[in-house]
Amino acid sequence: MNKARATALIRELLLRELMLKLIEREIKASQSWASSMFETLHKRISEEMVTVRRQLHSNAIFIIEKEWRNWDVVVKFKEKGLIKEVPYMLPMLEAEAIGMLEHILDPQI
Repeated sequence: MNKARATALIRELLLRELMLKLIEREIKASQSWASSMFETLHKRISEEMVTVRRQLHSNAIFIIEKEWRNWDVVVKFKEKGLIKEVPYMLPMLEAEAIGMLEHILDPQI
């Protein structure tokens, strides 16, 4: 397995968390015919999150704390015995998560 950067893996995890939140919101608001599609998508993204968590673990990266604020998400994590902190801009993550969902739902985009 190749060594991925900690910040890139954490970002992938956050994107999938946001995607799940968006899907859950759509499931609550959608018609019954659409909810099965969103539930299938929810399952797929949940499985992707498991894969990303395994990558984090295999690279000895451990998330200590996630702080979701109005404009960013600050993640404190441990890598190679050092505790590090990295901020991710929430509007950018949300826009990317929406784009990823749109691409999954309509791959011709």
